[in-house]
Amino acid sequence: MRTSIMLWRGAASTQTARMPQPKIRKVAALAMAFVFGVTGTVLHPGASLAAGMCFQPPVKYASGYNPMSLFSVDLNMNGFPDLSVINNFNSSSYYGFSLLWNTGEGKFPTRAEGSAGSQPYSVAYGDFDNDGCLDLAVANVYSANISVMKGNCKGGFESPKNFAVGQHPHDLVASDLNKDGWVDIAVANGFSDNCTILLNNKDTGIAFSTTTYPAGDGSHNLVAADLNGDGYDDLAIANYNTNFVTILLNNGDGTFAASPDYVVGTAPYSVVARDLDGDGDSDLAIAMVQGGIPGSVAIGMNYGNGSFATPVSYPVLVDPMSVVTADLDMDNDPDLAVANGGSDSISVLVNNGSGAFPSTIHVPVGYRQGDIVASDLDRDGDDDLAVTCPSTDSVLVLASCVSTCEPVIVLDRGADLNCDGIAGDVFDVIAAIDIAFGGGVIPPCAVTDRGMPTRFTGGYSAPPR
Repeated sequence: MRTSIMLWRGAASTQTARMPQPKIRKVAALAMAFVFGVTGTVLHPGASLAAGMCFQPPVKYASGYNPMSLFSVDLNMNGFPDLSVINNFNSSSYYGFSLLWNTGEGKFPTRAEGSAGSQPYSVAYGDFDNDGCLDLAVANVYSANISVMKGNCKGGFESPKNFAVGQHPHDLVASDLNKDGWVDIAVANGFSDNCTILLNNKDTGIAFSTTTYPAGDGSHNLVAADLNGDGYDDLAIANYNTNFVTILLNNGDGTFAASPDYVVGTAPYSVVARDLDGDGDSDLAIAMVQGGIPGSVAIGMNYGNGSFATPVSYPVLVDPMSVVTADLDMDNDPDLAVANGGSDSISVLVNNGSGAFPSTIHVPVGYRQGDIVASDLDRDGDDDLAVTCPSTDSVLVLASCVSTCEPVIVLDRGADLNCDGIAGDVFDVIAAIDIAFGGGVIPPCAVTDRGMPTRFTGGYSAPPR
């Protein structure tokens, strides 16, 4: 795994890299990271930059008590994605959800609240009645049901209709599972250890027919994606109390056949599907919670038929609770962002284009996180991040500034900064600190004329792909 540190850089036409005066401990961290190789060290004097990524400091918005789940969707159809938050408690009811309205600039100063069932845990959206407006579905842990509410296209919702599922439903997804033009729902039931499929009855009043399929112990999170290339969405279910992900392959009519369990390692907690290596089929990324110690993300490359290669794991921080995929450095390869429940930083795993993630960036946010989403919240062309922070009853929004912020220099451990032919010695550490304070000059042999992140290794420079 590439270990790196970051330095501010000035305009592309200069050779001087400047950074606002850091604290002494940050200088010490810079030197330690350069010499000893602390994975993914991030120093940020305002904005967090690394490996072609840039995030503004997080902005906090009140969400309601103990926010559990987060979803980004344009609720009022004004062209800007809003944020929907599931709370265990809120100010107007014992359990409920909050809707944070986007001003159009990626800011969320106003919120509305609504009620759901007993201990709502996750949320999904879909046009379940085919009226052109998004409806809301909430999984209620203690109620053993889901609540579905008709939307009015303006961000308002009618009273919920409840549908029984299994015990402790933890997650749900909305997808047209049988390709009949109506959105269905799949639910992961944590105590029943199964998955409930709710096929839409094509009723404008919203109604479903339910079927249940076995999953694993502690079914916690699921994703719908075409895993075997037949054009129908299949299901992958992360089972927290096991070492495997359940794969349910769609028969083409919304019924499912079990595939061999995909063994990934201890405590799979969150799963996403996306073509990570660019070969045209959906791969899996699974966040693995290790219970108070640093966890990992397992990558499963799809063979194209719904079976997967032996997973490759990448370390992240303590208790990775949620993983999301987005092209965060705008190089046309999907990266991964991880919310860490036992750390005050988000982990970003940088895709090298082949589905491997040799670089990890830890972006400080100041609080432990629960759920994470990626969406272009300010509509400037790059994906931003939003995370729930249960300890502060808030949502943090990190606006991406990839296309607007100053470039950054990423120094690989062992870089020959003074071009004396000796890489990674004490003189290179001194040079790194000198550059960081703004008094040093990047040596000509390591300067690129591109206003983009530059990676230095052994005294050589190479522009990004």
